[in-house]
Order: sequence, then structure tokens, then C-alpha cells
Amino acid sequence: MIWSILGGPINGGAFGAYWFMPALFFSAIMFRTLERLPFTLRLPVIAGATTATYLYGPSPAPLPMSLGVAGSALIVMVAGHGLQRPRPTNVGPIRFGAILLVTGAAPILAGVSARLDRKHGDLGTPVLSVASAILISSGLILIFEGIFTRLPVPAN
Repeated sequence: MIWSILGGPINGGAFGAYWFMPALFFSAIMFRTLERLPFTLRLPVIAGATTATYLYGPSPAPLPMSLGVAGSALIVMVAGHGLQRPRPTNVGPIRFGAILLVTGAAPILAGVSARLDRKHGDLGTPVLSVASAILISSGLILIFEGIFTRLPVPAN
């Protein structure tokens, strides 16, 4: 049980996925704290946290409660926050999502983008791996958002 508290790459076995929950918790706290800053100040701080993860790699990953990887998740949270903003109306969510998905998958399929392993503090190819992950995630969200708005609503 003590391994689940330590988090990060130390976690294995039955608690192997537990690293994500404290990382998400601390990322959310950091994001909410930074939300008070104007976007022009918030973005450099978040980019700095991601850059630190690139520079120090797996060194901070074993910190207790996955604190070492929480900062690098902020860039994904900013992207998710931006996804809540109004979107182009001339392109539907399914089509726009497909464009994002293909754009994000292209560097991976071409072998240009290295794999991303946030648990171990490995963010892959600088900028490209994180950008690909954000594009793929955003694309899938938009595609499913478009699909599920077209499904019939069950009657109660």
C-alpha cells in the first residue's frame, strides 16, 4: 500500500495506474491557482513547467504523489480549457475533430514523433510529442461530441 502513496514510476502491479490520480489532483490545484493570473502570464509558467520536465526527464518523476509529473500535465489542461471556447461554425465537430486527429497522428505514423510516457517523465520529442497528444485527444473529443449530439435521447 505504501507504493501507491509514493506514486510515479515506483507504482507497479495492482496499483500501477494509481500514479495518475494524484498527478491529476495536483495538476488541477496548480491549474486553478494559475487561473487567477492573466493568460499572458499563465502560459509562460506552464510552458516553463513543461520545459523543466523535458530538461530533467525522469529525475522528478519518482517524487511522492506523482508531483514530478503534475507540472507537465498543465499544458494539456490549458489545451482542454481552450477546447471549451467557441469553435468554428463552418466546420462541424466531427470534420474538425478528424482534421485534428489526422494532423496529430501524422508525425507518429511518419516516425518523427517519439512516444510519450508521462508516468516516467518522458515527454518524447520536444514540442512535437506533446502537440501530437493534444491534437489526437482534442480530435477524439470533438468527434465523439459530434456523434453523441446526434444520438436519440432515451425517454424517461
